[in-house]
Formats: sequence, C-alpha cells, structure tokens
Amino acid sequence: MTVNTLATALMAFAVVIAGPAGQTGTPQETDILRGTVDIHVHSDPDNVPRSVDGLEAARQARARGMRGVVLKNHYDPTAGLAYLARKETLGLDVFGGIDLNLTVGGMNATAVERITQVAGGWGCRKLRRRAPSSSSSAVR
Repeated sequence: MTVNTLATALMAFAVVIAGPAGQTGTPQETDILRGTVDIHVHSDPDNVPRSVDGLEAARQARARGMRGVVLKNHYDPTAGLAYLARKETLGLDVFGGIDLNLTVGGMNATAVERITQVAGGWGCRKLRRRAPSSSSSAVR
C-alpha cells in the first residue's frame, strides 16, 4: 500500500467516524478502509465532547473491514479502553497508549513501563504481520 493510499484511507475513516453514530458508509468508503489501521482515534471518554466512545469507534472500524485502530487521549492512558474494545470487536486490533505531554507530567519512563504491563500487552505493542488469508486484505 502506498503512502498516498494509506493517507487517503485514514482521511476517509476520519470522515466516516465523524458522522452521526449508526450512520453507515457507502460501499466505496467501506472498500477504501478495508485492511487499514487508523493510528489516531480520539473518542469518549475525554475532556472535550467526541462524536463516539472508544467502543463505538472500534465497532464502526470492524464493520468497515479495518484491521485496527489506536485509541488516543491527551490526559488518560487508553490501554484499558483498548482492552475492553478488543473484547467487543473480536478480530479487530485495538491499541491503546499513553501521551507524555507536559500536562500529565512529561517524559516518564515508569508510566511507559506500566502501560506495557496492562492485560494483553496492547498498551504499546507493535503491529505484527498477519498471515495472509483468503478473506482478508490486511495491510502488510
């Protein structure tokens, strides 16, 4: 997948996710997202209103055939939310993380170590290459 194709897919996903909850994408929107990973998904709960929560964002991504999402938040770790979202959306890779902005203390090696220990190890885990399957067109 080229950088331009990936950028287009990520922009299309942002437009689809930003729409009203329950709205379905067109077949063309769904096809362009198939196998992609959105690496920057802000969702509720957050300190500002978001259009969907982390579970709904994951459900929408799975419904559109995406490979995965990375849940983001400027103030709270998202590994716990990612853990719950994975349980709700089997087959979708849902990652969480922790920002090290100054508002939450800045660089903190202990915080990074801690988030890697959240159940399942999905707090700061790298994407692993999946074996090809006939029903999947995952990014490789």
